[in-house]
Amino acid sequence: MRKAKILIKMLVFPLICTLIFCGIQTIFTVKATPSSGIVSQFYDLPEDSVDVLFLGSCNIYNNVSTVTLWEEYGISAYNFATSDQSMCTSYYFLKSALSRQQPKLVVIDVLMLIEYLEITEENYRWALDYMPLNKTKLEFSQAIYGKGGSIDRANARKQDLSVSEVVENSGDATLNILSGLFPMLRYHDRWLDIGKDDFTSASLAEPALFMGFEALFPSVALTVRSDYMDESRELSAYTVSISHLLDEAVEYLAKIQTLCEQEGIPLLLIKTPTAHYWNLVRSQNVTELAAEMGLEFIDYNLLTDAFGLDWSTDTYTWEGRRLNARGAEKFTRYLGENLLERWPLPDRRSEEAYTALWAPVMERYRKEERLYALTQENDLAGFLEVLADYTGHYEVIVSYYGDGENLSAALLEVLGKLGFCPQKSADGRLLAYIGIMDRTGMLYEESSPERYLTYNNAPFPDFLIQVQNTAIGINHNNFTRVQGGLAIVVYDRQENRLIDAVGCSLEAGDELIRSEISSDIFAVPAGSP
Repeated sequence: MRKAKILIKMLVFPLICTLIFCGIQTIFTVKATPSSGIVSQFYDLPEDSVDVLFLGSCNIYNNVSTVTLWEEYGISAYNFATSDQSMCTSYYFLKSALSRQQPKLVVIDVLMLIEYLEITEENYRWALDYMPLNKTKLEFSQAIYGKGGSIDRANARKQDLSVSEVVENSGDATLNILSGLFPMLRYHDRWLDIGKDDFTSASLAEPALFMGFEALFPSVALTVRSDYMDESRELSAYTVSISHLLDEAVEYLAKIQTLCEQEGIPLLLIKTPTAHYWNLVRSQNVTELAAEMGLEFIDYNLLTDAFGLDWSTDTYTWEGRRLNARGAEKFTRYLGENLLERWPLPDRRSEEAYTALWAPVMERYRKEERLYALTQENDLAGFLEVLADYTGHYEVIVSYYGDGENLSAALLEVLGKLGFCPQKSADGRLLAYIGIMDRTGMLYEESSPERYLTYNNAPFPDFLIQVQNTAIGINHNNFTRVQGGLAIVVYDRQENRLIDAVGCSLEAGDELIRSEISSDIFAVPAGSP
């Protein structure tokens, strides 16, 4: 009996240590969005639930709307993409995906074939870190970190060194195959940077992802030349020189082609619209390669007129790097028609398992559309009208402080629709007011003739609300910056994010002033690959 207990302890202890080690992998792993979310969420999908698998870089996860494919055609698709994805990554993603899914079509954006893309270790880690631990992950890690692997070849090109010299000179013990399998070995020194978000998976899902599609709602007009595909356009010698195809990328594309042929899966090459990354020389180079390999290639940069792409409204950055949600919807509707013309993809909208899978995706997408519409309202009346449609979805905090005469009856009526009812004094003047509403209804409401009205309480765990006049704060962050008038903060406590924070002085009309914090959140970021 004693020997049995000793044996059990000998087995249990290493098992516990292994479980602990595996459990803290995600904690130490760097959280990169949206790439890490796209990868991790793919492996949460039910088996055999993806009919079309997209592979590529941000040009895929921003430009191809899986939402539109589902809503318009009933196509269940997933954007299995990462920032600056390499063709090597695409190959191992596909190999890993086929252990769980049996897609009826694989679609690849060919930007990965072009020489000028510089793939860094960070790009590979975004792909590798959230793959499940299996044989494919081991092979991928070997391809990246093995002698002569992708990291070494990329560094050799940049530094004009041989591969052996790069390996000898790196001196970084964490750049090895084992660290590819166990991210903690790569990120062990992150312990000083770990925050509470590292202990949850929530950080992997921001920004909102819809089966790998990241919807970019803001519209920024293209300010560079829109004739980027014109054959008469004169390209610089440098642009032409970096337009040739990467040997390694072509090699892995051939591997993808072989894998698809073995599995009986059609393979389609496309180039989604991008005025920044593409030109006619690159298109011609890929066209020639596709013909040599016997693959179909569609360059949608040559077809933008066919689906009505408007570079003044349908792009997200002034260089035209990627499409916004409106542009993605236009392009994807046309893409969906092309796919159905060529392949008998099933319409899954009448199948219960698929509708159950897609229902929360569509609900979340409509929510994001509404939120963006709210943040685009610049006058108080319009803002309150839009907000009235969302009562019960968010936490809303309203504060009024003024001379009691400049909040119109119409605005009071709209506030009443929301459930906020500021009171008036006996002489008809509006009193100072604080109203706090959660998803179930009014949480706190007070009207007072006092000049200074304050609220300082934590009505929910870890959720402190502070209001003084028109200064509204949550957890010691002040989200408004008007000195008098009306201030409103809309917060989503379930997702722990600020939706909008506005103020209106009411002295010179009802134009909204958004806080700098809110403006930063909704600002269009600088262009990135």
